[in-house]
Amino acid sequence: RRCAHPLPVVVNPESEPLGGETATHWENCLSVPGYRGLVTRPLCVRVKGLDEHAQPVDWIVKGFPARVLQHETDHLNGILYIDRMDPRSFERMYSVPI
Repeated sequence: RRCAHPLPVVVNPESEPLGGETATHWENCLSVPGYRGLVTRPLCVRVKGLDEHAQPVDWIVKGFPARVLQHETDHLNGILYIDRMDPRSFERMYSVPI
């Protein structure tokens, strides 16, 4: 079941995995248009940082929102999903005009 999530602001986010459970799912990104790959990520993470008012935040995020948060935080650290994917899973999703 999907549900809407608010759009939180986290400045200088740091995340740490909670528990040992992981899940492998397809990821893609506008930084690598037209391709996707299987990426294994923790199912649950703790996120610490500052909100838009410079107040500390400390959240526990699970499931798909945790995957999105990790994907976007990776960008801040210069990491793309292709750096984390199973290289044998890399595939073209559709034709990309050149």
